[in-house]
Amino acid sequence: MERGDKNKPTTALVDPAFVAEVGNNLVKQAQELTGGDHILVIDPSLMKPLDRVTTGAQLRKQMAAEVQSYRDGRIEHPPESARARFPILYLLRPDLRRLRQVCNAFKADSMRGVRRLYLVAFLPAVPAGAHALAEEEGVLGQLFQLHDLPLLLFPLDEDLLSMELDSAFRCLQSDGDRSVLASVARAIVSIEHATRPAGPAPHWHLFGESALAVFALCEHLRSGSGSSAAAAAASGPGGFSQVIIFSREVDLITPLCLQRLYAGCLDDCFRVTSGLLVVPRSNAAASSEPGQQQQQQQPSRLFVSRLEDPVFRCLSDLHMAAVPDTLRQVAHSLTSFEQHGRSAKSVAEMRSFVQNDLRDLTFKKRSLASHITLCEEVNKRFNGLKEFLHAEECMLIGADPTDASMRQSIGMRNYYADYFAECCVRRADPRHTLRLMCLHSLACGGFSVEDLSRLRQAFCQAFGYQHVATFAALHKAGLLTPRDKVGHVASVTGGRQSALSSAAVPPSSASAAANASMDYPALRKRLQLVERDPASAEQDSSRLSYAMSGLCEPLSGKLIQLALESGKGRSNSQQSQPSLNNLPFYKHQTLAQNRYAVNQSALVVMLGGCTYSEVASVRQIASRCKVGIQLLTTGVVGCCDLLVQLCPTLAVPVEPPVQGIGLD
Repeated sequence: MERGDKNKPTTALVDPAFVAEVGNNLVKQAQELTGGDHILVIDPSLMKPLDRVTTGAQLRKQMAAEVQSYRDGRIEHPPESARARFPILYLLRPDLRRLRQVCNAFKADSMRGVRRLYLVAFLPAVPAGAHALAEEEGVLGQLFQLHDLPLLLFPLDEDLLSMELDSAFRCLQSDGDRSVLASVARAIVSIEHATRPAGPAPHWHLFGESALAVFALCEHLRSGSGSSAAAAAASGPGGFSQVIIFSREVDLITPLCLQRLYAGCLDDCFRVTSGLLVVPRSNAAASSEPGQQQQQQQPSRLFVSRLEDPVFRCLSDLHMAAVPDTLRQVAHSLTSFEQHGRSAKSVAEMRSFVQNDLRDLTFKKRSLASHITLCEEVNKRFNGLKEFLHAEECMLIGADPTDASMRQSIGMRNYYADYFAECCVRRADPRHTLRLMCLHSLACGGFSVEDLSRLRQAFCQAFGYQHVATFAALHKAGLLTPRDKVGHVASVTGGRQSALSSAAVPPSSASAAANASMDYPALRKRLQLVERDPASAEQDSSRLSYAMSGLCEPLSGKLIQLALESGKGRSNSQQSQPSLNNLPFYKHQTLAQNRYAVNQSALVVMLGGCTYSEVASVRQIASRCKVGIQLLTTGVVGCCDLLVQLCPTLAVPVEPPVQGIGLD
């Protein structure tokens, strides 16, 4: 599919010129490092993000004599070749495994008698331990240098900026690596300079310990650059009136839920990467000659962006149940428009139609064909997840697992643990089985030690004993935890420990998880998350619970909404509504008095990733509160992505399930 014009603004509130400078700054910084002709090697995980700000042709023209995709780090040129002496610039994500491969390539060149400069540039920053690893390998020196390129922001949509840090959640929740927070703080300060050059936003709403750390880092960066809150107060209207930093550790439940909105369903089924989706081939289209011709006309790639795809703009935030009707309406409008153009009576009218409208019409028709194919594939794949979906809904609203009608509807004999064990026996999709187990652990207060041990044994027997490490990783991250006989969660309370909870849990994730996700039943009642009339809420796209099929409101969206409403004051009719008072994971910071209340805009920062459904919820909140919102996230995640980050073995395909359960 053709892409939209790159000169168009890519964000709603951030200056488009600021975003356009992202790619230019990358080129300038790389040229400063090399100073001449060089060979550019790009990490595969960076190819799609870089495509949002530049292209391979531009990189080749402006930066390098040769552009290669990263394989094993080696560049094979004959020693007598001129390019064998060119410096090599590696653009890598902060991954020590990649760095070790580059070290091996440098040593291989040295053994061949090839001496050239190796420049390893990490985006956005050099990871902790990189210099120590290079010294250990014996390569760090004049010919082997480590640098950072602070390429922080990639525009995915008109109101969505992503840092594309796929490992951010694992670093914060499991590894204890908080260097990600420094990159987030630099991104926030750079946005401040673009929108309010004289200083920061006056009101800051912080959720979670990681959010507090980012706020402190932003203050430190401003003190180094000379910016101050006093200067912000005197700067005049402009920029954001408030900043909301939401740490993923506060709400681990929402990203584990299956997404019901169209954009989220695409991500859960096909994995949208940096806004790019590969359109699956239709079996029906490949069965006949006319179908084959139609399939050839369909694009193989689709950019999931409301700015670049007008058809997707109509569908992105809709519930999947409403998508077919909307597709029919779009098809009818395109047909009517085409007939109107072909009925032109004069040459001038026909020329105007061909020059101005025909190209857009062709683009929309191709996009419509792609979305029809995607809708069919999503419905097919989600038909096998109805049991999982119903069990998930019961956990979210706190339905009694001992209720006979519920046991019959989701096939349970006694309680959830039996159902999960049955999924292991049937070899259901292991990612979704583990996802539901983690969701139950978070939403219902953890498993008993006996049940968790039994489920771990059943899962390992079904899918392999390499998943013993999987359970240890999930436990360490606070996603899958036991509770003792009196109902206390053993892994995060710090007092009652069991043999299974001997793995160390980072303090940053432990306290927040104990206060938030592990006490989800109390929060569900206090914040009134469960809808009283799910049938009407499911049909009302302006309701926050619309993203959850009208059953309940997502915790992250509810907290963000309350933070925005708290700045406006509470009327007498709202006194009985939930509030953020006395929540242990929330803190409000005021840097300066907000003289410019007319400027109602907010920057929402999601640490550890957010889902497309949460993006849609933020848009609903912006519409309801009449506030312009710019969303910044470390990355967009699907329902199983957090598990795959923690446990890479889950990314390996498994055999097809016996009874058709699962996405694969």
